[in-house]
Amino acid sequence: MSNQEFSGVEQQLIRRAAATPITVPIFPMDELELVAVTRQACFHRERPPTRPRSCQRERRERFVVNLIRHQLAEFDRDLEHQLLRRGLMQGALMLQQRLLLAIESAYPKLSDEVHRQKFDRERRWGDPAATGRG
Repeated sequence: MSNQEFSGVEQQLIRRAAATPITVPIFPMDELELVAVTRQACFHRERPPTRPRSCQRERRERFVVNLIRHQLAEFDRDLEHQLLRRGLMQGALMLQQRLLLAIESAYPKLSDEVHRQKFDRERRWGDPAATGRG
């Protein structure tokens, strides 16, 4: 769907998705891992491991990226909800991809997991440059 097919409000939302500030706080990785693994265990009503490193590296990294994405990163979450409510997958995906790139920039060690999550979103939602309403 081309940009001409979006209403003025929708075009404005997509432009905001491209420009909205995203801040990823920096914490020591061992602290992030401890919080992420503990939160994940509590979410699944499991006993948290006594040492986060006992959890597989790939799982630990997924938990950390998800913690940053859902709890720690600062960006306009209301904008994301507006985009999704209107079915503007192009804008929502663009915002998600920018968030993941900000996480990768702040935590280069998480690059493999960031790329996995980016690929997963592109596979499910399509290419942000070509995707319209989904």
